[in-house]
Amino acid sequence: MARRADVGVLSEDTAREARMIQIRINWPFNAHRAFIVLRSPGEIQKVSISGQEIRIAKDNASFIYNAPPQEEIELSIELAGEESLDIEAVCRLLFMPVLPGFSYKPRPAHMMAGHMMGQVSDCTLIRSVTTLTPDPKTNP
Repeated sequence: MARRADVGVLSEDTAREARMIQIRINWPFNAHRAFIVLRSPGEIQKVSISGQEIRIAKDNASFIYNAPPQEEIELSIELAGEESLDIEAVCRLLFMPVLPGFSYKPRPAHMMAGHMMGQVSDCTLIRSVTTLTPDPKTNP
């Protein structure tokens, strides 16, 4: 199975009826593009990537990261209240990763990769969804 994005919590704190979460996302491959979607039943008040705040919708923050660094990216997220947070991370590769136990037939000679509306048609998407629920230890 192809490795998915690794989402890890660096810190989590609750103060003044807000939940602050700092996470890191590592990509298993040299991704061409990354799609990140944050969803919460409550309001997402603020999101920053490596210290730079981005504009978001209050219940669904989504963005595209072109040529993400392979090491990791750090996100800081502030939620209103103590709600759960779904993190969907999709990396787009311009190649087919090796999948143990799975083989592919060679592409027929009459076929070739092409472009569709500026997008590469031969790509692989690897999706990972992580749900973070409030930690009772941070909420005495």
